[in-house]
Amino acid sequence: MENDGTCTQPFEGRVAPKSGDTRGPGADIALSMDGKEAHPAPYVGSSTQSFTLVDQADGSIGIRNNYYGTVLTMTDTSVYPAPYEGNVAQSFTLVDQADGSIGIRNNYYGTVLTMTDTSVYPAPYEGNVAQSFILVEQADGSQGIRSFYQRAAYVTFKGTVDLLDSIRRVGNWFFNSDRQPTGFYLPKDTRMELQLSLTNHTEESQPTLYIGAPDTNPDIDYAIPRAYRLREGQNFVTDPGGGMVYFQMTGVNASAAVSFRSGVTKVPFFEYGKTTPEQYREMLRTLTHAPQVELVSERTIVTVKRSAAVEHQDVDPNALMETYEKIVSIEEGVIGLDGSTPLHTRAPLKFHLTHGNYRQIGEAYAAHTYTAYPDYYGPLLLVPEKLAGSWGIAHELGHQNQMLGYLPHDFDEVTNNIASLAVERAFGHPSTLVGRGPDGKNVWDTTLEKLHTPSLDITDLGLFERLAVLEQLRLAFGDEFWPRMNRTTREKWESNAYHPERAKAFDNLALFSSITAHADLRDFFSAWGVPITEQGRQEIAKLNLPAPAIDPTTLREKD
Repeated sequence: MENDGTCTQPFEGRVAPKSGDTRGPGADIALSMDGKEAHPAPYVGSSTQSFTLVDQADGSIGIRNNYYGTVLTMTDTSVYPAPYEGNVAQSFTLVDQADGSIGIRNNYYGTVLTMTDTSVYPAPYEGNVAQSFILVEQADGSQGIRSFYQRAAYVTFKGTVDLLDSIRRVGNWFFNSDRQPTGFYLPKDTRMELQLSLTNHTEESQPTLYIGAPDTNPDIDYAIPRAYRLREGQNFVTDPGGGMVYFQMTGVNASAAVSFRSGVTKVPFFEYGKTTPEQYREMLRTLTHAPQVELVSERTIVTVKRSAAVEHQDVDPNALMETYEKIVSIEEGVIGLDGSTPLHTRAPLKFHLTHGNYRQIGEAYAAHTYTAYPDYYGPLLLVPEKLAGSWGIAHELGHQNQMLGYLPHDFDEVTNNIASLAVERAFGHPSTLVGRGPDGKNVWDTTLEKLHTPSLDITDLGLFERLAVLEQLRLAFGDEFWPRMNRTTREKWESNAYHPERAKAFDNLALFSSITAHADLRDFFSAWGVPITEQGRQEIAKLNLPAPAIDPTTLREKD
């Protein structure tokens, strides 16, 4: 892992360039007056940077310097100026690229013009930022050939809230991602150069580059993204695993302008509201050198295998991302993030879904900053109708929206499914709890059969049966029960980002449910074998709440 020219651990940095270093954004190709080399140079209106594009008999174009009579010449190994000879090395095609830039390809050698901060050379097409150019109209009627990514416009990233602060406030289990997508992929063992400028930056808001989307590298040694601390000015990063590139910086008032100068490869990158479906499909057609594709909306980042994206390229990506946004809104609604107060406002971070799960952790799984899905989830991640019907995706996102205040480990795989059921209802799908098995029974049947079992303990119920118990609270007190319950939890219990003790979690479940329902629910929880402590029972008794108007234990969903 390289940063600042060393190969050690992550979190290295590169100092800013020395004073007087004239390299920077806006570099144009220049053909030297002595006829020996082509090189990059900041645009200064030099005659060495003025070109005319000349149509040639074979349908190609020549690139001629307006003042010296030389033409751009490119073989498979070098780029240089030479007198016009009609040579195959002097024949080019300009290729329109999906991001609005052009590629400059030699018609006979198959190489494309490549320009880094320090050199101009031929290389096979890789979708690298160093292979993207724009033509700039100049005052003398000629054109300049300018690097698309070394121009003056930087990509600006804003600082984010602190991850730990976000889950302490909201009270959920896993924090979302503060890693901001760039639309670039860094091939392994490839040196990336970037330029960084900071505004309102403090010591706490350390800009960091992450290489790799979690658990998307087939080499599981690189399943976890690698972090590289950045400094103002010029930075170099080389990563042994390679992967998607993300920028991260805390501090909501801080901002960073980043120019990716060389080394990184463009990926098909759909931004909801900015990219058209046609542009996305063109990127899939032309940007073929990275194994991943990324789609981004206000609340989600979806990183999928390129092969899956190509297979489903006819899907409307706008409809897809709207489906993700709806699922996220439903689930955040379940935990009461309605924006009514600052306490009940969702964290301004994204949900990151990744396609791979090469470590084979379960079928799919949730973790801090992301949820991961195995290979066969491609259609579920990329087809709106399948996504809307996917219990697995709603289940994993539910983990990131799981409230800790009343979460004993017995319910780790239960309370997240409160959100999964809400997603099913919103999309008009039948409840998972009413589906019948080979024996003709559904979850409600098997759950209610256990209700009057002597010495029943909640752990005697299966995971879906425990979910049915919690679903009875919604059936008894309405669809707003869980949003109110979760707002009550935030107001009554201050999260430290860890599970409470098991006994405390069950006491909180009974207490906060009773407060939310405005009903004494001690008998309900006791009937299901939920272990409420004597202290927990006394806290509910002190509220002097009435018994529920309907006994929730008698309720079930209709088939």
